[in-house]
Amino acid sequence: MKVSTDACIFGAWLSTLFKDKTFDVLDIGTGTGLLALMYLQENPESRVYALEPNAAALRDATSNFVCSAWKDNVILEQVAFQEFSKKSKQLFDLLICNPPFFQDHLKAGQADRNMARHDALLPEELADGAARLANYESLLAVMYPGTVWPAWLKAALNAGWHLRHQLDIQPAAHKAVNRVCGVFGRQRADREPLAGRLQIRDNGNNYTEQFQSLLQPYYLNL
Repeated sequence: MKVSTDACIFGAWLSTLFKDKTFDVLDIGTGTGLLALMYLQENPESRVYALEPNAAALRDATSNFVCSAWKDNVILEQVAFQEFSKKSKQLFDLLICNPPFFQDHLKAGQADRNMARHDALLPEELADGAARLANYESLLAVMYPGTVWPAWLKAALNAGWHLRHQLDIQPAAHKAVNRVCGVFGRQRADREPLAGRLQIRDNGNNYTEQFQSLLQPYYLNL
């Protein structure tokens, strides 16, 4: 499976936000294992329970976890989140998810791409399922397209999740925000959510200093 720039930004942002936080983490739809590994790079004492329903992606994640320095910190299970959230009795400190995108677009011909990019996990299912696996102090981190973000906010609020941090991702100066990352808590905050924006490329189509600073610890050549 391919690794997107957006996912790398999300993983780096989370790892920075929760640096040196030893959490029990649930990675919902781990794919290649990218988010889990980026988190463990900054928080090597944490434990990650990674879920992945797709067999091909599961093979990629297994290989990546085994080859990493944190293979003993990860449990990987082939299961859909909807099923896991109903059967699991474990609660997690941090739940992370880069959910399927493009729910309203035409579907591709390949079944694996449909599973990764479309309606395998609806916002309501993610918000409600995460609430079942959370305690009062738990946090939920997600990334959605800007067009889906309002629907996600509604689903999250209905399930009792309150926005704490938000990062808008802008591909370039002349382009609109196309991805939004957010961290949500179970407790209602007594302040406005912390908001930020990251622009990936400048007017010369080069990576911005902000992007390079965030991703430098994870990119071999940047």
